[in-house]
Amino acid sequence: MQLRFVKLNDNRILMKSPKIEIGAKSPLIPVDIAIEIPPLPLPSSGAYGVECLVDDILIGCMRLQVDKAETKD
Repeated sequence: MQLRFVKLNDNRILMKSPKIEIGAKSPLIPVDIAIEIPPLPLPSSGAYGVECLVDDILIGCMRLQVDKAETKD
């Protein structure tokens, strides 16, 4: 398994985890894992994705929309 953080407008990979070996008796058995994620780089507004890959195949993605914060003067 591997996690990637991607800028979706150009599919640029901003971060990726090392590959994680997960053992299970069957691929049909659910497995719970916890992974600490460092601060994410957000170079600009737009859509980002946290992707989960198994054997280099995308099996899920959580989409994030980032907007520039308005400051009060």
